[in-house]
Amino acid sequence: MSSLNFARLPRVVVLCGVILCLASSCGTGPDLVITNARLIDGTGAAPVTDVSILVSGDRIEAIRSGAVQVDGAIVIDANGRTVMPGLSDLHVHSTIEFWTDPDQPDFSDPDAAITSDADLEEFKTERLAARLQSFLESGVTTIVDPGGFWPFVVDVRDRVASGELLGPRMYVVGPVFTAPGTHPASTVCNNEPWCVEHLTCATDDEEVARQCVRDLAESGVDGLKFVYDREGLKRNVMEAIIDEGHRHGLPVAAHVGNPISDLVAHAVKAGVDVLVHAPLESNGELRTSEGEDLPALLKRFNVPITTTVGWGDPNRVPEDRRERIIRAVETMVGPSLKAQQAAGVTLLFGTDFAGIGNPADLHQLILSEIKVLKLAGFSNAEVIQAITGNAAKHPMTPEDIGTIEPGSLADIIIVDDDPLTNIESITYPWVVIKGGQIVVDKR
Repeated sequence: MSSLNFARLPRVVVLCGVILCLASSCGTGPDLVITNARLIDGTGAAPVTDVSILVSGDRIEAIRSGAVQVDGAIVIDANGRTVMPGLSDLHVHSTIEFWTDPDQPDFSDPDAAITSDADLEEFKTERLAARLQSFLESGVTTIVDPGGFWPFVVDVRDRVASGELLGPRMYVVGPVFTAPGTHPASTVCNNEPWCVEHLTCATDDEEVARQCVRDLAESGVDGLKFVYDREGLKRNVMEAIIDEGHRHGLPVAAHVGNPISDLVAHAVKAGVDVLVHAPLESNGELRTSEGEDLPALLKRFNVPITTTVGWGDPNRVPEDRRERIIRAVETMVGPSLKAQQAAGVTLLFGTDFAGIGNPADLHQLILSEIKVLKLAGFSNAEVIQAITGNAAKHPMTPEDIGTIEPGSLADIIIVDDDPLTNIESITYPWVVIKGGQIVVDKR
C-alpha cells in the first residue's frame, strides 16, 4: 500500500523545551544566528515577529523571542524581513535540455538536444553548474528529479551531496519506465537512440521491467517512475514495477495519462506512492468509470500529488490562446485541485522544469506555477505550505525538511517582502541557507 513510507529519516524530537544533542553540534553552541526576523515556519502556523533562529551544524537548534547574543557565531540581522524554509520543487528534470513537441514550438530546441556522450559532456562543462546555482538563487534548496539521464543524474546528486557541486539537495529516479515508442522516448527524446537508452526503461515485458528495477536499485536511485496511459505500459507491467520497487525499498511515482481517473485508480490500488502530475478533469468530476471518488481514494491510500500546472499561466501562451487557458484553469485545474485538497490529499509544489521553454528562467517558471495556483483559487498561505512544509510528505524526501523548528534541516531563505502579501518575493531571496551554510548572500 502507498501508506508505506520509504527513505524516511527520523525527525529529531524535542521534549519539554530541551533540545536533544545533535552529533554535528553537540556541546559547541550555535554556528549561525538570524535575529530580528519575522518567521513563517512552514508548519501552517501564523507568522511570528521579532524572533531569533539558532543554527548548529546543519540543523535548527532553537527559535527564541527577541535578540540573542552568541559569541563566535555568524550573525545575520534580518532587520524585520521574513524568514521561511527553503523552497522545494518536487518535479524537476535537472539534466534535460529540450522538448520536441511540434504543437508547442516555443518549447522545442533540437539544437540543444542531449543525444550523445559528447552532448552530455558539453552540458556538464558549460551549463550544469549554472543550472544548479539557479535553483539556489531562486530559493530552492530541495528538488526531486523524476526522470533524468542515467547514470549521470545519480552522479550529479552524489557530487552535490559531497559538496563537490553547489546546488539543491537532490532525490532522483533515473530513467522512466514506459512502453516502447511512447512518452518520453517519442517526445523528449524524439526517438533518438542515445536519449532513449539513458532516459527510459522501455518494455512491455514484466520480467525485463523487474530486472531494470533491480539494476536501478543497485545503482542507488531514490525512487522509480513510470508512465501509464492508454497507449502505455500494460497493467501487469505497471504492477510489477511497483511490487519490485517496494521489495527494494524504493518509492514509486506515476505519470498517469488518459483516461485519468480509471488509470490513477489502477496505480493507487497497486500501491503507487506519489503522482507526479495532479489528476485534472472538467469541473473537478474525478470519478472512475465505476463511480469511485478519486480524491477520496487518493486520501485513503495516502498518495500525495504534485501540481505541475504552470502551463496554465496565460502569459506563457500567445495572446489568442490566453482566454482558453484561463477557462481551463477556472473549469478544470481549480475545481480538480480544490476537490483533492478538500478530501485531504497532500498537494506538493512542482514546476516540471526541464531547462527549456517559455520562460526558460527558473524564477519565472516558479512564478508561473504560483500564478496558476492563485488563479485556481489558492491563497498565498496555501501555496507557501505546498512549496515548504508539504515537501516532507513526498515519499522520496526526508521528514526533516520544509519547516523551521528545532531538529529540522537548516534550509532557510530570507526575503525582503511579506510573502503572504507579495508571494513573488519568495523567488528572489536576500539570503539562502542550505544545511546551515550560506549559499546565496545579497546583503
